[in-house]
Amino acid sequence: MKKKIVVVGLVALSMIVLMGGFAMMKKTLAQERFDVSKVSEIALHADAADVQMQFTDETEMTVTQYAKKKVPENFAFTAKTDGSILTITDNAQEVNWLFGIKGSAGISYELKIPKTYAQNLSIRLQNGNVVYSGAEGCNIKALNIEVAQRGDLNLSSLCVTEPSALFTGSGNITVSLSSGADCMVTGESASGNVTIAEPWNSGTTALSVRSNQGNITVK
Repeated sequence: MKKKIVVVGLVALSMIVLMGGFAMMKKTLAQERFDVSKVSEIALHADAADVQMQFTDETEMTVTQYAKKKVPENFAFTAKTDGSILTITDNAQEVNWLFGIKGSAGISYELKIPKTYAQNLSIRLQNGNVVYSGAEGCNIKALNIEVAQRGDLNLSSLCVTEPSALFTGSGNITVSLSSGADCMVTGESASGNVTIAEPWNSGTTALSVRSNQGNITVK
């Protein structure tokens, strides 16, 4: 009898693990291309989502939204242009997982931005990690990222020419500035270590880096 219980338990556990594995696979929920040649700011707003930004040789920007769980079509993002600001809004909600437990649908975004884009970027999340991969010779004006609650920020080859701010309520921030950057960085963490490399103690453009709880590294 004990063996039967153990076998049944193992089978049930295997099914849960298998279902979890399938659930973790990213599925494309929506994808759209945008002409950003006349756009002064690209803004992405979401409740819970991971965001990855990278620069490409393409002439248009591609926004791809993924989900780790099958979700309704109305979870897809919407985009509108107000003046010259392109705002991308996430519409995802919590979903049912196992045993009726609600949780995130595992939404993530991939923004492929033309290297020729030299305007502003703005990301505003409640929760989520942000990865920014700059490109040599790619200068944007201002980059403003705000993660209100929890998320790590990892930025490489960053070069901004106007005052910018990076903030997370709880998480680590790691920034690698481009060799062509001319920034004066200020860092503040209420609970964590702050390390700013000497070249960025003075410069023309102000870059504020702040975390309520987490380490800050700027190099």
